[in-house]
Amino acid sequence: MKAREIAKEIFGLVIRLLGVLFFYRAAEGVPLIWRVISMGFRHNWSMLFDSIFMVAWQLVLGWWLVKGAPPVMKWAYPDRET
Repeated sequence: MKAREIAKEIFGLVIRLLGVLFFYRAAEGVPLIWRVISMGFRHNWSMLFDSIFMVAWQLVLGWWLVKGAPPVMKWAYPDRET
């Protein structure tokens, strides 16, 4: 295995681990959503929207990173035709 291939595999692993970190951060926000829902929406809907948005974007980004973030990998290690 060449050094470039090893570096590409390590970079891919780092990208996937970053995705797992985003999943963890999203899981931390779930109790906040539960708290807002259990309040019975007495305060306002924007609080619920904000808490769902806080979790949703982290889940989407985490999923994309765990998948390998193909555009990032292609940018970092373009295929060479040599």
